[in-house]
Amino acid sequence: MARYLVGEVAAVSALSRTIIAERPTVRGASHRSQVTVDDHTALLMKFDNDATGQILVTWVASGESTDVAFEVLGTKGSLRFTWRRPEELHVARLGQHPQTVVIGRDDPDGDLRFPVAGLGLGYVDAFVSLHKRVVDHHLGRAVACPTIGDAWRCALIVDAAQQSAEAGGRWHDVLVDVPRAQDLSEPA
Repeated sequence: MARYLVGEVAAVSALSRTIIAERPTVRGASHRSQVTVDDHTALLMKFDNDATGQILVTWVASGESTDVAFEVLGTKGSLRFTWRRPEELHVARLGQHPQTVVIGRDDPDGDLRFPVAGLGLGYVDAFVSLHKRVVDHHLGRAVACPTIGDAWRCALIVDAAQQSAEAGGRWHDVLVDVPRAQDLSEPA
């Protein structure tokens, strides 16, 4: 999402921690096993266009429910989205009053959703919209659709973040070479 909204990630600095060192092997069991994955990662990013960003991923935010959210803060305005209110996008443009845009039946893919008042979007709705875009692409309709190259680029960012975390947060450049990029332009 960061690449789509801001641009290509050039370098990252990540810190990862395992907060809970061991957990029960089976729920309710007394036997415990060592945890070998991180519970919490903080990631700083430098983009090719000189923008900066941050991502926080955690399993140990007591009292919080699972959420996917983003904010983009720019010189001409800002955007804010949270999966807790997935039908809303908060938009603030420089010199204008902030507004909340609520999606509805007239929006792209609106015809694919349940027309029930007060029923927000769910996880499945996102995939229905994605699958519609893939089908539209293959039928020759113009759509913005993620490609295998996009997935590869994201994997390179994750790899750079893991290397940075292993090096104690040292900045790590994101590789730019995507093998045979022309072959990776088909939708995922």
